[in-house]
Amino acid sequence: MDAGIPMKYLVCSITSALDKKGTIILDLTNKQCKDALSVITCAFDSHKQNIVTVSLSGSCSIEQYNKCLATCKLASEQIFAFYRSSVERKLSKS
Repeated sequence: MDAGIPMKYLVCSITSALDKKGTIILDLTNKQCKDALSVITCAFDSHKQNIVTVSLSGSCSIEQYNKCLATCKLASEQIFAFYRSSVERKLSKS
C-alpha cells in the first residue's frame, strides 16, 4: 500500500483448494496444497471486487470452480476490510 506507485485500486489474492472429499480449504498448509485435487488462486480488485486473474492447477467441475471462486471472493472482503482498517490507523497517527 506504500509502494509509491499510484494505483486506482488495491488487489488481493486468495488461494483455495479442493480436498479429496470436495471440501474447500483456505489458508492452506504445504501438505494440503500437495494433497489437493485442485488449487485455485484468485485475485480481486478493491473497487468492485472484479476478478483480476485466476490460476488453476489440477481439475474440478465447473460447479466446484464456481464455489471456490465465491469462497475466495468472500475471503477477499475480509482482506479489503483489513486493508481499510490498516490505512485508517496509519492516517489517524499522522
